[in-house]
Amino acid sequence: MPALNIQRDDRRLEAIYSVAEAAHYLGLPASTARGWVGGVIRPERTEPMALSFLNIVELYVLGSIRRHYTIPLQRIRKALRYVEKKLGKPRPLIQQEFFTNGTELIVRELEGLVNVTREGQLEIHDLLTHTLRRIDRDGDGAVLSVSPWFWKPDEPRYLEIDPRRALGRLVVAGTAIPTEILAERFRAGESTSELSLDYNLKPDLIEMAIRWEGFGKAA
Repeated sequence: MPALNIQRDDRRLEAIYSVAEAAHYLGLPASTARGWVGGVIRPERTEPMALSFLNIVELYVLGSIRRHYTIPLQRIRKALRYVEKKLGKPRPLIQQEFFTNGTELIVRELEGLVNVTREGQLEIHDLLTHTLRRIDRDGDGAVLSVSPWFWKPDEPRYLEIDPRRALGRLVVAGTAIPTEILAERFRAGESTSELSLDYNLKPDLIEMAIRWEGFGKAA
């Protein structure tokens, strides 16, 4: 299985996201994201604090877990360090090995942390499995994009974050159309039908982009 091989000039390592921006793109409370960054996730830049796309992906995985289970920060850190040591990789959440044998390791660790029943164990396993499937990779295992989920991790891929498109902003899946642009035009008085015609997008994609930008989105 290929190891993570990223050059320092790779755009995925560019420190271009604030913690608040990353939280917004992933549908997380900013306070939760701030708790993970530094405590569990190693930010690409610390002074001033800024995250890379790879940090976004790491935050996405942990944030997906955090949305369903309240696990103390120090215990999550311990679980991830255990997986990191077992795999011998510095970033197990985004390296190919995590997706082949690391998943079972982290699931077992987290199951013990949340002290759930057998049914709960199956639930967290399914949560992680569907969450990880929303991360796209190339043939060498390199992370290319991530599609955050709104209601549940097995929902359709409405939106995505891809460092090759729109300067890494949150966009409608398969396009370079930022969600914030659609929301701005909606706030200015344009209807979803008008936006759907202008951008040649299905109405449900327009609606999800607007929802993600704050219209009816859960806190």
